[in-house]
Amino acid sequence: MITGEVLRVESRRGKDVARFLVLDEGNTDLTTAWALPAASQGIATGAQVRLRVSRGTRTIRSVELVRAAMPEDDRVKAAKQDAS
Repeated sequence: MITGEVLRVESRRGKDVARFLVLDEGNTDLTTAWALPAASQGIATGAQVRLRVSRGTRTIRSVELVRAAMPEDDRVKAAKQDAS
């Protein structure tokens, strides 16, 4: 099981085609792209997720939303508060 922040979600053409999710696990400088099943909903950049994965094929078997992504305005406000 892997937990981390979604840095990017990319879609391919067509509804039945897998999307790709880039995840920052927070323990290294590396990020990993995972194939997100087409049926997965509600995963957005900035969300914290827990994934059950097949490491050999880099596919996601299931996704659990740990914390939803903040709206863009809230992220900017939080960053300004952290900087002061």
